Formats: sequence, C-alpha cells, structure tokens
Amino acid sequence: MFLRLRPLYRRYVLHHLRVPLGAVRFVGHPEMTLWLRQGRVCIDAGDVVLEHGGARSETGSLPFAPGAETRVSLRKQPLEAEILPALPLPRLIRAHAALWPRLCLRALKVLPLLPRSRDPHIRARAVRRLGLASDPPAPPLHLPPERASLRSLATPIALILPVHNATHHVTRCLARIDRTTDLLWQLVIVEDGSTDPSLRPMLERWVAARQSATLIRHDRPKGFAGSVNAALDQLGGFDGPVVLLNSDITLPDGWASRLVAPILADGLVASVTPLSNEGELMSVPHMSTGVALRNGEVDAVDAALAPYARHSCLPALPTGTGFCMALSPHWLAEVPRFDESFGRGYGEEVDWCQRTRALGGQHVCQTGLFVGHVGAASFGRRARQDLRVRAGRILSQRWPRFDTDVAQTLSCDPLAGDRLRAGLIWAKIRCKGALLPVYLAHSLGGGTERWLAQRLASHDLAVVLRVGGPLRWQLELHSPAGVTRGATDRFADILQLIRLGGPRDVAYVCGVGDPAPEGLPFRLLDLCAGGQGLEILFHDYFPVNRDYTFRSEAEADWQALWRPALDRAEHLTVFSEASRHIVAACHPDLAHKIRLRPHGPLGPVPPLTPAPAGRPVIGVPGNLNAQKGAQVVTDLARVFARTGEARIVVLGEVAPDCALPRSVTVLGGYRLDDLPHLVARHGIGGWLIPSLWPETFSYVTQESLATGLPCLGFDLGGQGDALRAAENGQVVALRKDGSADLDRLLAALRGLPDWPAIREDTGSVSPRPLFWRRAGA
Repeated sequence: MFLRLRPLYRRYVLHHLRVPLGAVRFVGHPEMTLWLRQGRVCIDAGDVVLEHGGARSETGSLPFAPGAETRVSLRKQPLEAEILPALPLPRLIRAHAALWPRLCLRALKVLPLLPRSRDPHIRARAVRRLGLASDPPAPPLHLPPERASLRSLATPIALILPVHNATHHVTRCLARIDRTTDLLWQLVIVEDGSTDPSLRPMLERWVAARQSATLIRHDRPKGFAGSVNAALDQLGGFDGPVVLLNSDITLPDGWASRLVAPILADGLVASVTPLSNEGELMSVPHMSTGVALRNGEVDAVDAALAPYARHSCLPALPTGTGFCMALSPHWLAEVPRFDESFGRGYGEEVDWCQRTRALGGQHVCQTGLFVGHVGAASFGRRARQDLRVRAGRILSQRWPRFDTDVAQTLSCDPLAGDRLRAGLIWAKIRCKGALLPVYLAHSLGGGTERWLAQRLASHDLAVVLRVGGPLRWQLELHSPAGVTRGATDRFADILQLIRLGGPRDVAYVCGVGDPAPEGLPFRLLDLCAGGQGLEILFHDYFPVNRDYTFRSEAEADWQALWRPALDRAEHLTVFSEASRHIVAACHPDLAHKIRLRPHGPLGPVPPLTPAPAGRPVIGVPGNLNAQKGAQVVTDLARVFARTGEARIVVLGEVAPDCALPRSVTVLGGYRLDDLPHLVARHGIGGWLIPSLWPETFSYVTQESLATGLPCLGFDLGGQGDALRAAENGQVVALRKDGSADLDRLLAALRGLPDWPAIREDTGSVSPRPLFWRRAGA
C-alpha cells in the first residue's frame, strides 16, 4: 500500500509545497523572493539568472536539487550576485508536515471514488478533489433569459463628465452623448486643469450651444473625486440617477435607459456598470483584461446584446467601475460625496461602493449593455498603474475584506455566462465571416493538451469545449489576451452560446474522460449542424474503439455510434502511419478521408553533453501508467536491482495504481529546457519508451530521439514508426499476445555499446570497469 501511495504523495507535494528560500536585494531593484514551488526553484522576475544544482537558467525557474545552494544574479550585471544557502532538511520536513492536515481531509473526499478508479472520469474527479488539477474548476454558467423585457423609461438623468486633456476623446464622447442618449439629460462637464490650451475653448463653445449642459473650470487639477464632488454640488437637489462618465468611452445607441433601469426597479441597487472591453471586473471577453476594439465593434456588439438587457436578477459584484457608472439617488443621499484623498484618480469610486455596500447597497452589472473604453487616455498607462498601486494600498487598509471579495469574484466569476455570451458575439464580429475554430477536447492533460495549447496559440480567437470536468461541459473562449471559462451540464446552453460565435470549424481532439461518451458523436453533429465544418483528429482511438488505447477488440455497436460523425467529417486526420492503418482497417470505405499529418515538435530540444562514464542510467520520459508501460519499468528495475548493471530514472509522474520499486528514481514532470541538466545530473545515457499501446503519435519518442541518445521502444504504433525511422532508434518486438517480452528488451539493452558484461556464474555485473558511451561517440 505504501508503494502505491508514494507516487501520489510525491505528486501532491509537487503541486502544493511552497517554501520561501530567501530574499535577494539588488541596488535599484525591488526585493525579490526565491521560492521552492511545484518541485522547482523559482523567482518572479524577468531579468534574473539562476544557477542551482549545476544548472543555469535565464527564465527564473530550475528543477529543485536537494542540498544545492542557489546563485542569483542580474542578467545585465552578472558579477553582482547573491548566494542563497541550500534548504535545510529540518525546514523541508516541517514544510511537508504542514501539508498533512489538509491532505488528510482531501483524502477522505477521495475514498468513495476508489471502487471506480479505473474510470477516467472518476480518476479526473479524484485528481480535482486532491487539488491536483492544473486549472481551477470553471465557474458555473448561469444564462439569463434568451430575450428579456425592459420597461420603457422616461426618467431624466444627470451626467457628470470630468475631463483632463485627451481632446480627441472628449470630442467624440460629447458627440456620442448628443446622439445616443435616449433619456432626458443634463450634463455637467468639469474641465480639471488641462494643459491642452485648445480643450477649454472647445468645451465653452459646445456648452454655449446647449441649455442642458454646464461647464465647471478648474485652474488646477483636483482629480476625479474632486471633479465629481464639484459636479454633485452643481446639481444641487437633483433627485434622479446620476451617471459618471469617462471622456474616453464610446456610448452606443439607447444606452441610458438600459443603464439606469436596475436602479429604478430595485431600491437596493446603489450602482450599475455596463460590460466593456476595458471594464475591470466587467471586462469582455476576459475579466480584468482589456482588449483594443476596432471601428464599429462597440455598436455591433451592443446591438446584439441589447435584447438581453434586464432590470432585475443582475449579477452583483464587490464594486462598480467609474468609466460609466450609474449612481442611485437614494444611495447618493446616504453617501453624498467621493473621498478626495485619492488624488488624481483611481480608487475613489471603489471606496464609494464599499461605503454604500456596508450600508446594504448592491453594485450590479447591466449585462445587456456594452460601452467601449480606451482606458488611461488622460494619464497614460504608466501613470495609471502607479495610481492604481497607491489606491490599492489605501483600499486594502480601509476595507480589509475587499481584496478577498475581489479574489472570490475572480475565482467564481458570477458574470461567466454573460461574459462568454458577449465575448462570442465580439468574436463573430472580429472574425468578419471567417470560421471560428471550435475544439472538443478532454480535461486530462498530457501530450494532446500540449498540442492543443500550441494550436490555440496560432489562432487569434478559438473556442474549446472540454469534457471530463466537475460539470460535463466546460466552454472556453481563447484570445491573445486570455481565456474565459464556464461550465454546465446543459448542452443546450453550450449550443446557444457557440452559435453566437458565427460560422465555425469544429474539430474533435479527444473525448476520453467524458462520463457519457456514447453521446459524444451526436453532440459533434449538433455542433456542426447547418453546414459547419467537422474534422476528426485521432489523438486517441475513441472514434473507432471504446478502449481508446486499442488494446482490446473494437465493438461493432460502438463503431456504429460513431459512424454518422465519421461520415459527416470532411477529414479523418491521423498523425502516424500506424494510426492510418488502424483507422483504415476499421472503416475501409472511409480510407479516402484519412490524411496523415505528423505533428511537429512542441519546442526545440536543447543539445546534450555526454553523460559521464559509469554505471548506465536509462531515462524513461513522460508519465507512466498501465498502458504507458509501468509494469515494464517495474520488471526491468527488479532485474537491474539483482544484477547491478544499470539504473532507471523516470522523467514524469507515475499513476497511483502503478507502484515502482524503490530503486527507480522518479523526478516528476519536466520541461524540454530542463533536459540538459537533468541528463547531466543523473548521468542518463539512453532512453526507453515502454508504452504498450499503439500511440497515435508520441511526443516523448520524438523528443528523446532528438537528443541523439540511444532510444529503445516496442514495435507498435506511432512510437514504433518514429523509432524505426531514426538512426539512434531501436524497436523491440512484442509477444504474439501483445505483451512485453522482457528477455528481448534486456537483450536489446545489453547489445548497446559498452553495456556492462553480466557474469554467467553470478548473474551480476563483471567487476571490470566498462562504460556506456553516447551512441556515435
């Protein structure tokens, strides 16, 4: 039992252990902390060089080497360095002990899942309960009614527009106020000590032409709060909603009635903020991340969102945002002024929201309204960041719960459904008729996930629909600015959202781990209904065999379930010659659809220096489980433990149900740029690919061959194709029943140049020192 739990505990530690290793200080730079986290020595700085355990990195991260000190230097000043001592063993033990209370609680939640642990979906659920998932769970999707009714309004409103420079934006904003505001309005403009001499005369002319506009002039800047307070004083006894506006926004048609409707419908609503491309918690397509809009996108996105505007049941947030924020007259009477101690700007509207929130007020987002926002037009982005940092410190001291509330909002995202809706509408507009890529993928990680990440990086916009999560469907919108996620068990909601994205190109990537896989082919047909494109990618054999590893006979009923989707697909894409033969054998009449597209490398494989002479060390790259050959490694390690001829080092994780002997060193996950120092540190002289299923393509095989070291594996699947094609590759035949032939594998290893000789009388290594050299050395 202990041997089975050991790899699971190692994985838990790699994921959760965080230990500060010390702080470094360089003149002219802020203090930086060196950490041990996820099995790596890390420092969060971009211009730092780390040296640790004989390895060097300019990316701020290296694999942890117990007992090794760390040298930290600046890239531009390599002679100025600080040496941090090795992590003391007692401190490391205490850090491990601190993990145990929560680990025990998590383990109790996993126990009910153990009887069904062979199910990939159940294993994925256990991984999440242990806190080992690579991404936090997606927030649940709560979609509002498809079409909401909004009562017509005739309420007068007051607008407050503080301005400071940015004359071009001010001019556009005023034109939009004139043209798009659908309620009776009065406007107070506060010219806050601008340095642009043309701005004030322009404002004076504009105000003189309109009886509903007033101009306040500040000879010296008083900041956003001071300007708002001056405008509130000017408004006097006005008892309607007041709207704060930034000068760098783009207001769409009919914006005002939608913005103030929640205030008039619910006395608890203190403020309302619309969705925006640059709206902090209300940002679209990604929370707290701005995107630049193109001409016409504001009006097009808003026109599509307008039918979803509603006056009630809107998501509440910790704060509104002052770029376009409607204030309730009732709550303005309770808290009538903004705090001017925030200075030039940023933070004062958050402070007002916290004061009204403490009295019971709510701050909601009008998700049926989209307002464009440039951001930082008055101060510039660098000044804006400095102002935000200063305001953040004040807010954290004044409202201790605020940071926690914002973090919870970022994690749970009450706007997930609305944000995805608006984001997909924006994606359709941005694509201008081009097909939006939609990938159906799993949630289990591995080589397929690495390929998908590389593919997503090549798209400006893409959608991923994942299976195997806590809720059956997880929808993701990817853009260069980030990712927005939402999850649901209702496929109808998924389909409703994806259709908003316009014409699409659907691709099946991998569905392993779905709790109801029989329905996958029909959901694919739903996704591509209406003439959308469909491609089936064979990263697994799920579309032709319930056993995705194809180690058992295919069921006719399963193939019949998938046949309509295969017929509908334009292409059946495979990544190795072996996969082509397998798929063609299952459906000979579809052979004309099969196309071979071998994967390219996921990244450059760095050059390796020869391993030092000595006892041979076999490296096993990638994660191990039953089908990946864990038993092969176990059997081989037992032989090596008896003969003393070699050692095995696993560069990857090991499944909890696959206990390896203690003689095997397990390093956990690695990066390609880790290979040189891992090979040097452990003396690795060759690679073994022990996988026992015909892989559709094997990244670790390609990467291992690229190092130039000898590489052995079994003669099947994509890994066999790659090994046969490489000079430093060697295939080993399987038994007739498809199981590993350990004798043949040992014979292949012992046939490598300068492998230690085994004495026939003792069955152990000859005492004569022989060395295993690099192939071709």
